Amino acid sequence: MGSFAGKTAVVVGMGRGRTLGYGVARAFAENGANVVLVGRSASGLKAVASELVLKVERNDEPAIVSAVHDAVEAFGTIDVVVNCMQVAKSGMPVNELGLSDLDLALDTGVKAAFCWMKACYPHLRDSRGCILNFVSRAGREGRCGQAPLAVSKEALAPSRSVLPSK
Repeated sequence: MGSFAGKTAVVVGMGRGRTLGYGVARAFAENGANVVLVGRSASGLKAVASELVLKVERNDEPAIVSAVHDAVEAFGTIDVVVNCMQVAKSGMPVNELGLSDLDLALDTGVKAAFCWMKACYPHLRDSRGCILNFVSRAGREGRCGQAPLAVSKEALAPSRSVLPSK
C-alpha cells in the first residue's frame, strides 16, 4: 500500500471488534489517510479508532447523503469508498429461508453499497478516486447455507469500475 497522506477513505461496515472493515481502515490510517468509519454502532466504532465516526443504519439513503456531507466537511473530499458491510442469515438450507432473509442480505449488502457509491460519486469523480466493494467466494464455490450472502455479494461483483474516466 502506498502513501495515502492527504487522501480520505470512507470504510463502511466496521462491525464490532476486529472485522475486515477494521483491518482495511487501520491499513489506510497507517498509510496516512484520513479515515471515516461507518457502522451501525457508534460506540463500537469509537472503541476501535479516533477517526471521524459516523453511525448510519443500513441503506438509509438520506442518512448516507448526510454522512458523506459530514465527511467532506471534515476532510475536504473523498478519495476511496470501501464497502465491507453485510448482514446475512447463514447455516440454513435455502428451502428453510424466506424472502425476509434475502431482503436482509440485499438491504445490508448490495443496496447499502449502491447508496454509498451514489452519494460519494461526485467526490470520487472529482478526486479521480475509486470504489472497493468486497465480495465473497460463497456464491462461486456454492457454499451450503450461504445463499443470501452469495446472492448479495455476487450482485456487487460487476461494479468494480463504476467511475468514468475524465
